[in-house]
Amino acid sequence: MRALPSGLIALSGLIAAGLLAGCATGAAQSPTAPSASGVSSAVAVSSGPSASMTAPVPGSATHPASARTPTTPASSRPARTTRPPVRTSGPVVGSGSITSRAAQAVRYANDRGMTSGVAVLDTSTNRLYAGGNSTGYYASASVVKTLIAARLLIEKKMHGVVATKARAMITQSDNDAAWALYPSVGKDALLPWMERHYGIEIGAPPTMPGIWGSTQISARGIVTFYAAVRHDKAVWPWLSSAMHDYAPRSSSGEPNLFGIAVPAPGAAVKNGWDTNRDVKAPSNAIVNSTGFVQGDRYAVAILSEGAGSLYYSGGERIVTDEATILLPHGRVV
Repeated sequence: MRALPSGLIALSGLIAAGLLAGCATGAAQSPTAPSASGVSSAVAVSSGPSASMTAPVPGSATHPASARTPTTPASSRPARTTRPPVRTSGPVVGSGSITSRAAQAVRYANDRGMTSGVAVLDTSTNRLYAGGNSTGYYASASVVKTLIAARLLIEKKMHGVVATKARAMITQSDNDAAWALYPSVGKDALLPWMERHYGIEIGAPPTMPGIWGSTQISARGIVTFYAAVRHDKAVWPWLSSAMHDYAPRSSSGEPNLFGIAVPAPGAAVKNGWDTNRDVKAPSNAIVNSTGFVQGDRYAVAILSEGAGSLYYSGGERIVTDEATILLPHGRVV
């Protein structure tokens, strides 16, 4: 067999090296895949019929018939990796009234594989705006930490080491602090106790006994709770201060700067993210963003759930875009 010229040998080597490099870096991916920066072109979102506007009556909300029932929980969740804080993935565009934008935000999430419930409550007028599955239950993840802090304040336990742990629990979403404080607020009896105290409905007890992150909340329920604490002098000064002082990352290094914090940097925020907290779909990603915007007048909740592949940066990006649609320039009106 005749030997190849040296030039052809070198060219063959370059081609082979290029093919191997392409496999190693994923260069054969579809050209429509998002870039590493997560930046996409502008997305215009149209309004839809799934949003509603009602004036709530304290204590009149009802639990949806489809509330989840406990099954055997998954025993572990995947290890998390440290990633940069999530920013909006592109210039998404919402338009029209707050009711219309709530529907647009939900549709945006649905189109990207997440179910979502959105609620905005004007704490001055008690007017509620909602979209999507706003009365359905979602696992609270770390949003329930606001209930833990509220009960400590109501029962005048917020001092010393307890206060130190509670502040870390809210500002840095510190899980160890939440586990340490959970027994002192009645564990799984916390949510029913809070509902009785304020005469409202928020959700349902944890579907996984002893696991605070599986506490069930609805978007309407959590903004109703936020309105109650907004007018409670025993709770509001401490809780509002802590929620406004949220850290860009959690105590374990995970991004906490997503959701309503992006379009409304001056918001009071309590986000939540987790997996293995839906007993019907243990691998699902839970991504929630809640808090107060526009001078703390409006309580906002965006609760979302999707496939485990969206945990957690992908889901946080979607929820951030939902917030950007819902709150143009960080405002409800």
